[in-house]
This record gives sequence, C-alpha cells and structure tokens, in this order.
Amino acid sequence: MANFNLQRKWRSNRRIYWLRKYKLSKACQECGHNKGIGVSLAFAHLNHEEKHSGATYGAGSGISKLYAKIYKDKDKNTQAIKTLFKEIRKCRVLCNNCHTEETARERLWNKQYEIAQKRKKDADKG
Repeated sequence: MANFNLQRKWRSNRRIYWLRKYKLSKACQECGHNKGIGVSLAFAHLNHEEKHSGATYGAGSGISKLYAKIYKDKDKNTQAIKTLFKEIRKCRVLCNNCHTEETARERLWNKQYEIAQKRKKDADKG
C-alpha cells in the first residue's frame, strides 16, 4: 500500500510538472504574462458548457481534479490521461488575473448552476 502511495505522489508531481511546462510554453493568451512560474497560469475553458463534469465545482475545481485522478490499474490511468488531454484541448492558457477578470466579465460565477444543469440535461440525452 505504501508503495502505491509513493507512486501516486510521484505520478501526480510528474503530471503537475509537465502541465506547468506546457502552460509556460504558451504564456497568457490575453496579456502575454509569463514570469517562468507555471502556477501563475491557468487553463481557461473556451466554452464553459462543454466542461468535463470532473472539472467543475468545489475547492480546486477545474482541470486539477482531472490530473489528480491516478489509479493502480494501468488502463484506467491511460484513460484518465486521455480525458485530461481532451479537456486541455478545450482550453486556452490565461494568467490568474486575466482568468479571474474573464470569469467576472462573463458573470460565470452567477451562471455556474445553470450551466451545470444544462450540461447534465445534455448528458442524459446523449
């Protein structure tokens, strides 16, 4: 059990490292911010209605919930990584300031419940 916990931590750190390197290679697509600190950049969904259900709500909502999914089963891990990359393709990179401003400008905080309900209804149909 302890061995899997070490592997899980290593895999999580590795995913975070590569995601931060990816964000740094893009920089903020609004203001160009790139101070060499990947944690100051965020993945911002282009269409919030197409967000993966695992990337919504709660503390640390967003893609961080998807890259934290690490399983013992190799096939489940492979699927989790594919889901993560699929979600990243729905995003652009913004600095935390631009991401917050965009969210406020689009009033997404007020629309989150409506968006989630529409997403759920669409998933039930499909």
